[in-house]
Amino acid sequence: NDTARLTDDKVDLFKNIIRNLKFKYRPEKFENPALQTLWRNIEATALNKNKPEEFIDLTIPNIENQNKKIVEYIDEIKQTIFPPDYVMGITKRSATKRKAETAATSTSSKKTKADDNIDVEAAARNNLLTKLTIPILKNYCKEQNLKASGTKKQDLIDIILQHLAIN
Repeated sequence: NDTARLTDDKVDLFKNIIRNLKFKYRPEKFENPALQTLWRNIEATALNKNKPEEFIDLTIPNIENQNKKIVEYIDEIKQTIFPPDYVMGITKRSATKRKAETAATSTSSKKTKADDNIDVEAAARNNLLTKLTIPILKNYCKEQNLKASGTKKQDLIDIILQHLAIN
């Protein structure tokens, strides 16, 4: 039977791992990262500094520390989870080459895939036009018969916003 069996040993192993990763949470030991960044920016502006002081966000877990705490359990985890005859590693698959596309088919298929998924008008309403790429903006202008004279992104955004009467 290939189904994994949950034994008391496995449960105890993972309880020990979780116990080693736990710590006493004291909210007063953690500074709010958003507020600290804001205060450091205000301080840098007030003192005419180019850069604010660096802030170390203690709310982000320390992965290296966690790895040190569970390193002693790794071999035990491998033995517990994987069958004895299991070989760690990735098996190589034979490489299959795909047929080369002509320049005309590859660019047109890429454009249609990208443009079908994006609603430029919704992006404009939500002030997200800056997140779109220049080719998408140009294609929208072309579809709407807008005269997109500039190649700069902001020029295209201005044309689209003017067309949609969004300011």
